[in-house]
Amino acid sequence: DGIRDYKVTGVQTCALPIFLPLIFGIISEYNLQLPLAGVFILVVVGLFTIFILASFSIFHKYRYAYVYGSAIYIWLFALGIICTMLHELRFDPLHFSKQIHPSSVFSLRLEEPPIEKEKSYRSIASVNHVIYNGRKIPVSGRCYIYFRKDEVAKQLQYASLIYTNKIPQPIPEVSDNAFFDFKKYAALQGLHHQVYVKEYDYNIKEIGRAHV
Repeated sequence: DGIRDYKVTGVQTCALPIFLPLIFGIISEYNLQLPLAGVFILVVVGLFTIFILASFSIFHKYRYAYVYGSAIYIWLFALGIICTMLHELRFDPLHFSKQIHPSSVFSLRLEEPPIEKEKSYRSIASVNHVIYNGRKIPVSGRCYIYFRKDEVAKQLQYASLIYTNKIPQPIPEVSDNAFFDFKKYAALQGLHHQVYVKEYDYNIKEIGRAHV
């Protein structure tokens, strides 16, 4: 048991330095949104150094072990950045925000029953299509949708399908609570936009899964 515990501890200790640059890359990209060109340079420099040193003799590999280790750390740091970039709005070509036009109509499906707030009902909706110039364009993405309290909004349920020409707007930086960044909280859930609608801003195509 003692030997087995030692082996497990040893593996965990060795894995920790490997994951640290990966974690730092994720945190850096989440907070800074680094330019793609800079990340590309990090990847090229890291891989180039690793491949060059891999061809050295054992003696030179040992002599330049710190350079080899640094190159691996740089590459892992860049990998963490890239993994985070893949989930960012700016690198999602199918996101509905890439298809916004003044006369666009959005097809939204509610992902949850509307939650009653003080002055509105709020829900999260997936945006399935953007209709523009007679074309129905498949898109991806989700947004917060706020309905003014009225008799029409009371009919809405989970999975209700609506059409609206109101354009979802980016969630603003400003927050009423200085200790809570709502924009970052929403971004972690893949939500970057919100839209406010009144009863005449949308048409209900389905209530739940029942056609109206």
